[in-house]
Amino acid sequence: MINSLGMVIFLINLNKYKQKILLSLLGVIFSFSCQASVQSLVREFLAQNYFLKANKQNVKRSNQIWEELWASKTWWLDVEGGYQNNQQSDLFLQSPIDRFKGTFSRFQFSIKKEFNWGGSFNFDNQFFLHKWLIQLNQGVAYSQDLGKNFFGQSFHQELKMARITETETQARVNKENQGLLLKFFQLYNLSRLNKTLMSLHKKAKVRAVKRKENVVKRVNAGLLEKVDLYKSKMNVIAQEQAVRRAEIGLADNIEGLSGLLNRQVKDNEINSFKFDNLRIEKDMLGDTEDNFSLEKLKQEKLKINENLRKIDYSFIPQIKLNISYKSIGEISKESQDIFEGIIGTPSYVYGLAINLFMPLTFEPEEVNKSIMRIEQNKNLYTISGVRYELKYREVAQKRKLKIIRKNITSSIQRRRLSYKALKFQSDLYFHGRTELDIVLISERDIVFTEIALAQYVTRLEGNLAELSKIYGKLKEWVLVKKD
Repeated sequence: MINSLGMVIFLINLNKYKQKILLSLLGVIFSFSCQASVQSLVREFLAQNYFLKANKQNVKRSNQIWEELWASKTWWLDVEGGYQNNQQSDLFLQSPIDRFKGTFSRFQFSIKKEFNWGGSFNFDNQFFLHKWLIQLNQGVAYSQDLGKNFFGQSFHQELKMARITETETQARVNKENQGLLLKFFQLYNLSRLNKTLMSLHKKAKVRAVKRKENVVKRVNAGLLEKVDLYKSKMNVIAQEQAVRRAEIGLADNIEGLSGLLNRQVKDNEINSFKFDNLRIEKDMLGDTEDNFSLEKLKQEKLKINENLRKIDYSFIPQIKLNISYKSIGEISKESQDIFEGIIGTPSYVYGLAINLFMPLTFEPEEVNKSIMRIEQNKNLYTISGVRYELKYREVAQKRKLKIIRKNITSSIQRRRLSYKALKFQSDLYFHGRTELDIVLISERDIVFTEIALAQYVTRLEGNLAELSKIYGKLKEWVLVKKD
């Protein structure tokens, strides 16, 4: 509060000329503080846009595929309980508890785990209760895949596929995000164009009003005809309409920007083009091999190759080496020791077996391989086509940029000359040496030249954005760009 009061006293003590200068400087500072740069708006867009946030979740989800595969190799607990009514003949019974007829309880508790090297482990506990008889059997078993999943080759191939899926998803998301960023930048670019047009037509209106006021004085003095007054008024109205048209276009652009930023964008956040000391930006350096569409196709190629390798694994039969050990506790009326069935007791059974499982024909695998070969050829053709398309687009964009720069340079010169011509024609008119129509033609030349210059600058910005998109570097280009 004290600082504000001191500023007011300071302003009062200054003479009027110095006050105007200081107020102008404060206005410029305030204007710059209100206006946002394209960098700040782009950073806000990258941080706040909901579509970009949704795409980020897709990347996170793809990252979990690899974690999910590892998580599947966990310990499993299997618990079962029930009862059994045994009425079979002793001849077909194997377990000691099965030799007793009648109803008895059965409980099973086991721990299992699959390993990433193609092996599986099982620790099994069986508990039986038959009236006054009790039995506990324990067993361990280990199985090793020696065929299709030879020491975990199928599992590790799935892990590799998961990583490829991550990079493929990232490439797809990069492509989608770059498309959204290009849409945002083009809307901002059109907003700058329409705001520039508003500014140009407002300046033209100021000139038209000043011209009309001079014409009114001369008509009232009888030096000019009323037709000149009518024409000067029509010119003022034309510029007012042009301002409103540009304002409508700006409103449409801001509507799109607001939707992408998830908030209402204000007019003062858009910077118009400055034609004084206009800086013509050069082409961005890059390589078409970094294009996100091409990168996505490259990742698809890797995925197809891994799928072919996976299909090759399916031609290998399943061969498993099974090793088992099981203790069996003997039960009788004289011996009811529950620990007779634990591992390490004299009564046990162990085994070693090899299991082979395979189809007699591999027709489904052959069909799948043929389909994947077709996808592989399709992918290779698409990559070649995209490479040539990107190269031709790069050449075309650079050619257009070269032409646009020439037009900007010539438009700057034409704009300078048109202002000189307007001043010269205005002086001739007010000295009675030319017609008002000639002055209005010079005025239209200024407006058309400045509109063309603004459109050329807009096209330059748009084509530079397209070129950086071809190189997959739109984000990097926009974040270092200055208005």
